[in-house]
Amino acid sequence: MTDVPQDNAELAAAAEDELMLPGFVCRRDEAMYVDLAALGADDSFRKWVERVFSSGMLFRDLDYATFHKLLYADEAEAIDQTRRQLEQAGKRAELHLAKDIERFPENRRPLYRGFKIDDAGKVAEYFFEPLIIDVVVDEPIHGAADADGNRAVTGTRQRELAQATQLNFDEFVAAAWEKGLRFGLDAAAIRAGIQKTKPERVTIARMLAPSPGSDASVVEKTDALYRNDSPKILPNGRIDLRHFSNRFPQVKAGTPLMMKVRRVFGQGRPRRGRPDHRTGLARGFRHHLARRPRHPHRQQ
Repeated sequence: MTDVPQDNAELAAAAEDELMLPGFVCRRDEAMYVDLAALGADDSFRKWVERVFSSGMLFRDLDYATFHKLLYADEAEAIDQTRRQLEQAGKRAELHLAKDIERFPENRRPLYRGFKIDDAGKVAEYFFEPLIIDVVVDEPIHGAADADGNRAVTGTRQRELAQATQLNFDEFVAAAWEKGLRFGLDAAAIRAGIQKTKPERVTIARMLAPSPGSDASVVEKTDALYRNDSPKILPNGRIDLRHFSNRFPQVKAGTPLMMKVRRVFGQGRPRRGRPDHRTGLARGFRHHLARRPRHPHRQQ
């Protein structure tokens, strides 16, 4: 069994009062959605997530695939592409994030222990095992028996009992974030580990191996751009000393001159989610063509 309250309306309302939702998050049909059109290209989503977890709250029924994509999309173009696909399909440009924001129960925080990181820092492991949690229950206090032998309840008293419990995936994500483990959680492995009835160490996160990136650049598409005062070489291989190879560089209209090459991001993220160094300056390039000359009669 999992000791997670089913009716959390009061907790959710209190959490919403404490933490205002940003403009790119909307609530509809008892769920929370991220409006991709309102989501900026900056790290506003990550800052909001950090504020949620640092406030002692968590996302209930979190869609982890969407959560991870919004946090670590390598380019804003990936989010823009998703938005365009949704709009072209006639759907709202929104992604389902979670059911609600709730407070992380304090009595369940100790259930989530530390993570083991290998010496190379490439994988993180967690030891899943059966758990016991102390819960406080109210016991009735009975008075003296009446003539019929019935004992009326005169009050209640609290008693602490130990009950079997399980971890919860939403709480696991929040606890991992607080402990610095943020990137690359294996949701399937974690959910399977929670259901295990015997102690077992499971790999729950992997580092994204680094790969080199490249800066945006410009590639020339023709060799007719440069002046060349060397003697002209005729088709038969002979040298014509009366003419230069390219004394006055000219090209025909529509000839590709240069092409901008898009940057390529270097990949690689440690488990803590901070990106490795990247290179690259610009994006969204097209072929640049030579403009039609203003005086066509001067074209040779």
